[in-house]
Amino acid sequence: MRILQIHNRYRQPGGEDSVVFNQTRLLSSAGHTVDEHLATNPGKALGATTALAVAPWNPAAVQRVRRHITGFRPDVIHLHNTWFTLSPAVVWEASRRAPVVLTLHNYRLGCIAGNLLRDGDLCRDCVGKTPWSGVIHRCYRDRLLPSAVAGASLGLHRLLGTYRNKVKVFLALTEYLRSVMVECGLPAERVKVHQNFSADPGPRSQPPSNSSTVVFVGRISEEKGLGLLLDAWQQAALDMQLVVIGDGPLAAELGARRVPNVTWRGHLPIEEVRTELLMARALAVPSQWYEGTPITAVEGMAAALPVLATRLGALYETVGEETGPYLASYGDVADWVRALHALGDDHTVDGIGRLLRTRYEATHTPTAALQRLEHAYQEATA
Repeated sequence: MRILQIHNRYRQPGGEDSVVFNQTRLLSSAGHTVDEHLATNPGKALGATTALAVAPWNPAAVQRVRRHITGFRPDVIHLHNTWFTLSPAVVWEASRRAPVVLTLHNYRLGCIAGNLLRDGDLCRDCVGKTPWSGVIHRCYRDRLLPSAVAGASLGLHRLLGTYRNKVKVFLALTEYLRSVMVECGLPAERVKVHQNFSADPGPRSQPPSNSSTVVFVGRISEEKGLGLLLDAWQQAALDMQLVVIGDGPLAAELGARRVPNVTWRGHLPIEEVRTELLMARALAVPSQWYEGTPITAVEGMAAALPVLATRLGALYETVGEETGPYLASYGDVADWVRALHALGDDHTVDGIGRLLRTRYEATHTPTAALQRLEHAYQEATA
């Protein structure tokens, strides 16, 4: 099958960019012919302002996509992010040329910020409604004009039925994300659950209980919850080491707090991250927003690690209720202290690690992901 992936990359590479890259490699290794049409939002102010001004409908982006499709002649087109240089206009162009599959990586079709957050707290004010609350509260980059453009784009394409009428199959990363998108008006029968996947890191050389290291991996920003985790870590006063892997806008501020027994590793290649996870006792994912499916959690499950996670939305769904001792309430530092202290039980640490490895093998392997993708493409082209 000939598959064209279309994706608007983020200026700071993140999970969505990794998913597109890994998906291309997965499909190519299975014998499919895969090409990518990638766009990047301009970095300079003038270019970014110009591109944002035409974000509801970018004719230049449509022309570039048209040329690529004409030259490649795909059997199916797999869309990912279109915000904001590509614009939703490319959905119309793509649908004229081949069946379209769209992965819902975040909540942007129901929230102009894409994350169901406002002023650092959970928010669902625009879910299933017009996005004007998000405009009034300047939810996109905390600026009125960009928020108005984002709101206008979302409102216009709801009115035009762009996604509802031009996409054959939607892939939501979790059942929770699917439920929100259906509430926002997408046709339930065409929204399928397609969980993220990660490569198998191989067997552990020792059980998690032999280690005294807890790992955090992710973007160091407010919604990822590292600040809350550091508060809990300091109060818990464990005889363990917290290793922080990643970078982001809060890295300098949080690093300056000098919390005891914390090592800052910065950004690491994925191979080194997997090595760290295979040698760790647990992975902490203290996200304070409705995650899609964080690749980090899947990587921890693949490494047979217990995952300490926020009992919230898709993240809670991914790790499961069975990991009870390591689930903590949203925004509750005391509950995170309790979850960290639960890591002192070696038997539970190893048992939950084995449970999550089994969950990974059933749902999050490349083989399972390939089967789901191929089924979605067959459904779209039927």
